[in-house]
Amino acid sequence: MAQPDCYSIRRLAPFLGMTEVIDTGEARALSVDGLNWQIQVRCQARAAKWGRLDQREPLWRYARIGAWSPSEGLRRLPLDPALDTQDIERRAQALLGTLASKRRQVPFPPRDRIEWWLLDAADKRPLALLASAVDERSLPQTPTGTEWIPMRPDETSPVPGRDHGLHPQALTALVGRAAGKPASAQWFRRIENGDGLGLTGVHLEPVLRGRELPRASFPLLLLREDWENPAERALIQDFFNWQAPWLLTLPELSPDLRDRLEHAACARPLAVDAIHRLYPRILNPDLINQALIEAALRRSASEC
Repeated sequence: MAQPDCYSIRRLAPFLGMTEVIDTGEARALSVDGLNWQIQVRCQARAAKWGRLDQREPLWRYARIGAWSPSEGLRRLPLDPALDTQDIERRAQALLGTLASKRRQVPFPPRDRIEWWLLDAADKRPLALLASAVDERSLPQTPTGTEWIPMRPDETSPVPGRDHGLHPQALTALVGRAAGKPASAQWFRRIENGDGLGLTGVHLEPVLRGRELPRASFPLLLLREDWENPAERALIQDFFNWQAPWLLTLPELSPDLRDRLEHAACARPLAVDAIHRLYPRILNPDLINQALIEAALRRSASEC
């Protein structure tokens, strides 16, 4: 039996950490917290032959058959009766056996090295990461959007009451001004050392296609950190502090940066509790444990 393919991809627009993937070729398990896994099986829909005039081959697709967790096992979903249920069951059981042995190895190495970057209007350098892909074959054929999204619509202001007014509209406006109108964006293929090769884009000068940028040109926290005035820098840094529980899932953080983010993340213990299993490294285990204890106390109090 071939070894399963285990990797991770970023959850983007907005950035919410990583999705862990265990792929056997016949089925795959996906998790955003390292604990609960969505189970999908690659299957072939049965073609309805009676009364059909065309002889098209049926399509392969992934069918979600349920969710698995250590405490509850597999919670099944109803299956499409047009699918081969016996084959799906065989593939699912094989995946569950693989999941049992591989899930403790999270986080897996990232695979999404094709990146869609919003560009700064002044120097056409990467400004904010908008999307990513595992390979170029999955890139859209039509232009991709250029809107940077700092957080989900249901999120509240990261730091309510701050003098510089940290909220989604302020963040979006700041990044939008830096991108200019019409905003430009470009796909880059990142190589092992972090350098990037420019591919296609939107509102992009032809001379920029095929350019090579060094690793330092790509913001490590997926958004440019250096801004012109103190108020803008404070706005961005407060955003990074608010986003710290998810940023800690990034594997290439320096020790100093990871230390700073771990301290910032503990202001949001519930978020840390939800995602800490996907941290590739923890520099301050006592600090993170305190956040986990605080999260447990808050959940207990809400249940009373």
